[in-house]
Amino acid sequence: MEPPRLIGVTDLSPWRAGLAEAMAGDTGGKGYEDLVAGVESGDLRAIAVGTEAVVVMSLETEPNRHLHLWAITGRDMDKWLAPLQAGLVRIAKEVGAERITCGGRIGWQKALRKLGWQVVSTTMALGVEHG
Repeated sequence: MEPPRLIGVTDLSPWRAGLAEAMAGDTGGKGYEDLVAGVESGDLRAIAVGTEAVVVMSLETEPNRHLHLWAITGRDMDKWLAPLQAGLVRIAKEVGAERITCGGRIGWQKALRKLGWQVVSTTMALGVEHG
């Protein structure tokens, strides 16, 4: 598999449905269009792993310098997750990041634990009905 590479906004469109689904969780009300705007402005970076997966991330500086993964989507995770992690670690080292963070559903916790990730917080949500 080819190494992860930076991609532009036009390359995100095939991944629209998966990225929108990834953003449907606890992301402070942000959605796919916010990802596109962030990549366009340069605040976010999009990385593709072959034609299998894409991740949108940012470099955060508070409370420490770290890469934060805003959305990940792809097919056949077993094929691309380890190469993605290797690419992210390389990028983190290049920018002086101390860690890589992301949020996700329980399935992500299981998959990432196998690669050495640790759960450091839990996010809970309560829906509020209006009407």
